[in-house]
Amino acid sequence: MRGKAFFYSFKTKVTLVLILGMVFVTGLNNYFVYHFNLTSHFEQLRHSLKIIAQMAALAVDAEKLQDIPKTWDGVRSPAYREVAATLQKVLEMNKPLQYIYILERTKIPEKLRFLVDVEVPPAPGHRRKTSARPGDLYDASRFPEMMEGFTAPSADRKLQGDAWGVTLSGYAPIADQDGKVIAILGVDILADDIQ
Repeated sequence: MRGKAFFYSFKTKVTLVLILGMVFVTGLNNYFVYHFNLTSHFEQLRHSLKIIAQMAALAVDAEKLQDIPKTWDGVRSPAYREVAATLQKVLEMNKPLQYIYILERTKIPEKLRFLVDVEVPPAPGHRRKTSARPGDLYDASRFPEMMEGFTAPSADRKLQGDAWGVTLSGYAPIADQDGKVIAILGVDILADDIQ
């Protein structure tokens, strides 16, 4: 009887309510701290992708870029090889990056055209994904941040998926000697690497 009376006492009920309240507040606090840290790291990653895209865009020779034939065999041109070699160095210096590419506008809004597409060599035993060739079209209608890249550096606000996988990307404009934007440079990091 005394045991039952103990569990029904006012003091015990208040103590249990306080303990449950503390557990709930602690759990809620941990959730908000975790969410804040996750958001903060994601924003830092977006910022880093913008900076990498900007630096890579500055390294690209705009004149050579304009000399690339917009055909499938454009990959054999000296201009393509020179620009691709520059982009390959950017990939090597920024290990988490998977893809780096350059796109230009077409007459169709939100349809872009590949000029150069470079990716990290696949690990042994893995198949190489098909790189885009000069002249290949890309539908950017689902990627507003990509289109923003023609005016200023930008980065995806969330993970995006396309034929090359689920990625987070940064973009920066490439300007010619007169300051006219002729293309954008994009850099991608795979969602698996982010997680």
